[in-house]
Amino acid sequence: MGKSRDNSGVWMAALTGAVIGSTVAVLYAPRSGRETRTIIRKEVESTTEKLNDTVLDLKESVVEKIDKDGNGFGYFLGSQIARIAFFTNEIMKALDKELKELEIKNVI
Repeated sequence: MGKSRDNSGVWMAALTGAVIGSTVAVLYAPRSGRETRTIIRKEVESTTEKLNDTVLDLKESVVEKIDKDGNGFGYFLGSQIARIAFFTNEIMKALDKELKELEIKNVI
């Protein structure tokens, strides 16, 4: 089970890198500030929706696994999903906060 914990860290790092990389790419694209904010907001909404769907799918898998194999594995997997959901939510909050700060500063 220790290996699964390591994999969740890798997935979180990959997810964080993907979100940050796509945000930076949008910020450096030659567009007006309003257009850039619209693109970022749509990306944040789309990513949030996809992540929520993924978390719900994983939750359903955990429930099925608990019913099939017992609580030990289900508890472990459920705690990992909750952890991923928490960090995903924190990433999305941070991106939204950064976008709002940039709008206030009129940078983009």
